[in-house]
Amino acid sequence: MSADAPHAGSTSKPVSAARAMFGILAAQLGVSLLLAAIGGLYAGRTAAYSGLIGGMICLLPNTFLALRIIAAGMKREPRALVRGVYAGEAGKMMISATLFIVAFTLVKPLAAGWLFAGFIATQGVMWVALRLDKTGCDA
Repeated sequence: MSADAPHAGSTSKPVSAARAMFGILAAQLGVSLLLAAIGGLYAGRTAAYSGLIGGMICLLPNTFLALRIIAAGMKREPRALVRGVYAGEAGKMMISATLFIVAFTLVKPLAAGWLFAGFIATQGVMWVALRLDKTGCDA
């Protein structure tokens, strides 16, 4: 299955996997910005940028993973797609760990609670998207 192939068993209008991935990434960006705005309004500037950094620590590696999956899917070979997913997920974990290290090392002051709230809220977009998936795929 390519990154642009519709899900099997879908009764709704086919939506490309790439479009779905970018929609999720856009929603994750929106949640990150919303949490940063809430943090800024209720807890101040440090909370705002800490929440935004947390969201970006989730969003940037997810973007890397999505691009790897799309690139692998363009080859239209199942084996290449599986390799792309594994490589993308490994890269995602390394990027996430690196970004957490960078944030805790270089960003002063940092509101750790807001950083983790941003990360978790942004990651939650994926869980909600999977729960709302109406394509018939069991993920």
